[in-house]
Amino acid sequence: DGIKNSDPRCMQQDKYKAVAVLSKFGYWDGGVGLIALVEKDRDIGKNCVGGSKDCTYVKAEAIPGQLARVIEVASRPGEEKCKWSGLPRAGGTVCPAYNWDYSKDNAASIVF
Repeated sequence: DGIKNSDPRCMQQDKYKAVAVLSKFGYWDGGVGLIALVEKDRDIGKNCVGGSKDCTYVKAEAIPGQLARVIEVASRPGEEKCKWSGLPRAGGTVCPAYNWDYSKDNAASIVF
């Protein structure tokens, strides 16, 4: 409803799935991020809770008037390019390999 079905990918529901991509989670502001579409056959990891070592971090792009899109996987479990900084439900993503820091630029994202 929010995008009034203006995203052409919505007409191809058999090809895409929606995922929540969060860059931080705070006590007062809750989750900060976006809803993105990703190809159903693309492996972006499993659902994850901030702070878990099993998280997959992605780079997503906001598209005005549409749902966002997942561009690429930035870090998979064990690669250690990205990590969750803070408590499990209060903190955000930091990716030293890409110079991303949720507390500075809200650029790092985690598939949630």
